[in-house]
Amino acid sequence: MLTVLANWPVQPEEVELIEANWPADCTVVYGNRHKPAELAERAGEFDVVAGQLPLDILKGASRLRFVHVLGHGIDRLGEGEVARILRDRAIPIARANPAAITISEFVLMSLVALNRRLIQIHEALAYRGDWSQQLLPGRLRGSMGGELHGTTLCIAGLGSIGQAIAHRAKAFGMRVGALTRNPEKYDATALGLDFIGSLASPEPYLARSQHLVIALPLTDDTRTFLSAERLAAMPDQSFLINIGRAAMVDQEAMYEALASGKLAGAALDVWPNEAAKTYPSPYPIHHFNVIMTPHSCAITRESRVRAIEAVGENLTRTLRGEALLNASGVDG
Repeated sequence: MLTVLANWPVQPEEVELIEANWPADCTVVYGNRHKPAELAERAGEFDVVAGQLPLDILKGASRLRFVHVLGHGIDRLGEGEVARILRDRAIPIARANPAAITISEFVLMSLVALNRRLIQIHEALAYRGDWSQQLLPGRLRGSMGGELHGTTLCIAGLGSIGQAIAHRAKAFGMRVGALTRNPEKYDATALGLDFIGSLASPEPYLARSQHLVIALPLTDDTRTFLSAERLAAMPDQSFLINIGRAAMVDQEAMYEALASGKLAGAALDVWPNEAAKTYPSPYPIHHFNVIMTPHSCAITRESRVRAIEAVGENLTRTLRGEALLNASGVDG
């Protein structure tokens, strides 16, 4: 038997999925049905925590066998006392990794919309009755946008999300390459990529890429990956999509690049002040060709189903004495 704390705002439809996909030999405690103090008092009962892991629960969870995140990233568990306890007790963290399809579709949607200036042209027609006729003479200068076909996409990150993006971008006729920490571990031909470069020295690859997608985990090495110097290395009128973490991009340099036209557009799903739930950037970037979404690119019905199924698979494997899927220590 396992006692599992499902610690997120579990919805009724999710309860049905949990009951259908988690082993019958599991007792499920739904965190949103209890006060935080009650959960902290019961922490010693929990063999597994799925979802959020508050410090007070972790401290008392003497039976804890593993933690299961519902998404792809574990950086929120990798700081402070939570990280220290997980590390000292060698408690593994399993990832559901449910959203590669969801996120890759978002990325391709954004690439098309940014290149075709879709939001600006839509707003001009819908809210001002402006048919954008003044843009037509400048079409050869890109005033009405361009195609993805024949352009180069560089994906920073070659995990499941990066590979899903690459697969779909190829269908648009793009040249696609990737940056990764250990490029020697990958076969570009086998992955259908035009190049694989090092995250430590990305400038030559950025210089040949009209589009950059950041799909990296946040670590000390990837923090401010896209610095002002690396932005300057990119071609003029290039595009940026960040679905990783805001801290990987120099926010001031990005704003200046948008204002100057160095960047022709950006799609941003991650922000430096997400907890505030206010305007998400320290700069008025909405004046430019920017798609702004509230850290939601991974959120679909299908990705949530896959997440709950993934937790159920690892619970089943634990009961059978088998190794967890997609698990690692707090340091990766």
